[in-house]
Amino acid sequence: MKYRLIGIGASLVVAIMLTGCQAKATTLAKSDAGQVTQAEVFKQIENQATTQQAVQELTLNKVLNQRYHVSQAEVTVKLKAFKRQAGANYPMILERNHVTEPRLKSQIKANLLMKKALVLSIQ
Repeated sequence: MKYRLIGIGASLVVAIMLTGCQAKATTLAKSDAGQVTQAEVFKQIENQATTQQAVQELTLNKVLNQRYHVSQAEVTVKLKAFKRQAGANYPMILERNHVTEPRLKSQIKANLLMKKALVLSIQ
């Protein structure tokens, strides 16, 4: 009986500590005016068009990645063709469009996946 009470007490202490940690983890900023929590930020951005577009893009990419395959070699071929076409302007094009090379590779892969999906759905 004594050990059962100790076990229950220890469980309650751990639960209270975890609840406290969880509350601290969701606070993103504090000021004299109050706190900004993770939930408030998500609520603020969930209805914005860019957020909805990002969710749609992520979902589409996951579905296409599961159903179709694009090799790293295919992405590299397209990237090299783009670099060849852009020539010396390649770094400036990336900078002007606020895109890094890894992001460009990701976009190329997404485009190749979409192309494969479209071609196979037409056949």
